[in-house]
Amino acid sequence: LLSRRHKDYLSGSTTFGPNRSDWRVFHVEKQMESYLCSAGEQKILLSGVFLSFVINMLQTNNRKLILLLDDVVAHLDAIHRKSLFKYLKDIISRNKKAICVWLSGTDKNLFEEFRNEALFLKIQNNSIERD
Repeated sequence: LLSRRHKDYLSGSTTFGPNRSDWRVFHVEKQMESYLCSAGEQKILLSGVFLSFVINMLQTNNRKLILLLDDVVAHLDAIHRKSLFKYLKDIISRNKKAICVWLSGTDKNLFEEFRNEALFLKIQNNSIERD
């Protein structure tokens, strides 16, 4: 990275690094590369990798985590959405003082699973209010 900084400066862009790398992920059940999967399947695969990282961070570091999943459920069907929520609830219950999870989305109905357990906020016209 250090040897590329001058070239980056001249080009006005980062020429080498994780932002220039592609992951090759394989969906085992479907026996296909992730780029051939649906948007929902791709979100599931990426969520699995990301949540594995979160679990590792909780197990190996003595830090508090804030997890923001922005519009992550929009492409998930009901079965996968319920599975994700169950997994998140499990992470939260095992790590109550170590993690805070924020989920965002434009359709409140997608978060019905959390109706009795979460604080719902509505952001509209530059204001935030309980929903």
